[in-house]
Amino acid sequence: MSTYDSWHPCDMERFYELVIESYKRNEPALTMDEFRSKMKEFSGRDVSDKIFEKFYQKYEDGIELLKIYNKLKNN
Repeated sequence: MSTYDSWHPCDMERFYELVIESYKRNEPALTMDEFRSKMKEFSGRDVSDKIFEKFYQKYEDGIELLKIYNKLKNN
């Protein structure tokens, strides 16, 4: 089970899978509330606000990185 608070390498892999799957759905980026729900679903519990804010920023950055990557790849 993913915990996010532990900073275990598997947690980060699961997190990046979540970012990639969100991007692949080609839908608008998740809102903070939607993202928090996804994190709860992944880990089975809520996380501290500090951890959540870090991961939400990583999520937004990851989505932007994938957009730029695919734009460059397709040119």
